[in-house]
Parts: sequence; C-alpha cells; structure tokens
Amino acid sequence: MKRPRLILLALLVLMAAPAAAKEFRYYFGMQWVVTPEQSAVPRLLELGEGDTVAEAPMFTEDLFETRDGASANGKAIFGKRMQFATAVSSQSIRCSVARGDPDTLSATRRICLTDDDHDGVYDHYFDVGLGQGGMDVQFTGCIPAVRTAIDPVPMDPVDPATLRDPMKFRVKLVKIGGKKIRSKDGSVISIEKPYYEFGGSIGRNDRIWNRYSFCTSSSCYVGRGQVMGVAVEGIALRVVGQNGPKAQVEILRNLAKRNYWDMSRGNRPPPIYECPGTLFVKTDELTF
Repeated sequence: MKRPRLILLALLVLMAAPAAAKEFRYYFGMQWVVTPEQSAVPRLLELGEGDTVAEAPMFTEDLFETRDGASANGKAIFGKRMQFATAVSSQSIRCSVARGDPDTLSATRRICLTDDDHDGVYDHYFDVGLGQGGMDVQFTGCIPAVRTAIDPVPMDPVDPATLRDPMKFRVKLVKIGGKKIRSKDGSVISIEKPYYEFGGSIGRNDRIWNRYSFCTSSSCYVGRGQVMGVAVEGIALRVVGQNGPKAQVEILRNLAKRNYWDMSRGNRPPPIYECPGTLFVKTDELTF
C-alpha cells in the first residue's frame, strides 16, 4: 500500500519544481533593396518561354569592407576586404553578404560580427548557415548568447552598389500555353489561343533560384491584350501579339525600387521571445 503514496509524493515534487525558463535572445535580419535601372516605357520585347522580362540587382542599405582578415583559435574566419552589412536588430551586428575566400570559414558559413559593449568596435563573431537560394536575402535568426572573441575588425563604409556578385530579382515569362502548331522539323510556327504565365525569381548563378508565379485569386495566366500589373514588384505589362514561338510583350511600367520584405519599423510583426527565430521578426524596439 506504500506505492500509491510514493507516486503521489513524486507527482507533488514535480509539480513544485520551477518550470524551465524560456530561452531569450535577440533577433537579427537583413534589409535588401531591389534596385532596377529605369528604362523608357512603354517598350516592346519579343520573348520566348523562359526568357527574362526584367531584372534588378539587390543591394543592402549600407556596406562595409574589412581592412584585414580575422582568425580565431588558429582558424581563418574571413579574408581581407570581406563585405558586411548592418543587420536590423536592437544589437550592433553586421553580417557577411557574400561567400568568402576559399579556405576560410566564410566560404561555407555566414559570418556575423557583434559590438557587444556598443563602443563602435566589432570584436566578437558567430557563424550561421548560408541558406539556399533566396535565403541569402531572407535570412534572419537569433544572436547566440555566447560569441567568440576576435581581434577588433576595422571596416570602411563603401557604396552598396559595389556589392560583389549580388543576388538578383528577375521577372520571367514562365510559360506560353495553347495549341502549338509545328512545322515538319518540329519547330513552333504559331500558337492557337495562347495564354501566358509570368513570375518572379530571386537568386544568383551559384545559388538555387527561388521562383514564384504572379497569380490573381482566379488564375495564374493572362490572355493576349490583358494588362498584368503586379503591385509589390511594381511592373505592369501586357502581351500584344505572338510571332511564332515568341510573345510580343509591352512593358507599361518598370520594376520599382523597393525593400525586399520591408523591415521598416511600421511593417514588422510583434517580437517573439523564443529561439530559434522566425523570419522577419525583430526586437529592435525592445530595451533591456
């Protein structure tokens, strides 16, 4: 008869034990800017399936280059002239924005530098994964509680447009549908009742391209003569004709210069207090 008492005593001890504290750390994220060149509109393009309609590089709001490389515990972290940009965070943090030199940690990991005592000197680092494709521009995360100390890293501000090998935002003619009339050699000579799918993509030639279609609530396709305006990306276009396998696309409005996943103060979701982090969640409005 003693066993029920022992079980009850064990349950009471467990109930009295304090709950494990939730882990709290600061979040960080990067603000990227789609920066297109503004060409004359309207303009006419002749495009085949898979061709690029428009593209623009994606830069950070600021950019810094290191004067020297850095190492820790006998390991090369990054080389000279490594490029960093300021992260959106309540903490002083700058993260690498491109793959680093071979034989350094920055070749396979993203390096983030922190100014732990807010004296303007970046003398600690941590590393996170590079991610795939668009994650190069979308990445956010948590600053680890413990960072590795390194010698102070002097950096000089440079023009964000000098970012080496930037990611790009592209608009593509994804698909030309309809009944394809072919010649004897198999080439398309005309398309009956054509319809068209356009989409965006983000990437770089050495990365996986993240793709998505421009869709309305009813369809991802547009017909000839139908204006397609994409509010966020800014571009507006319509297909005005078909020349064999090529669509004649009229650009009515260019891509807009805009923040990719706008991280301005009024556009951020409420902060989250536990890690790991959720994309686009910041703590820069909190004080501790």
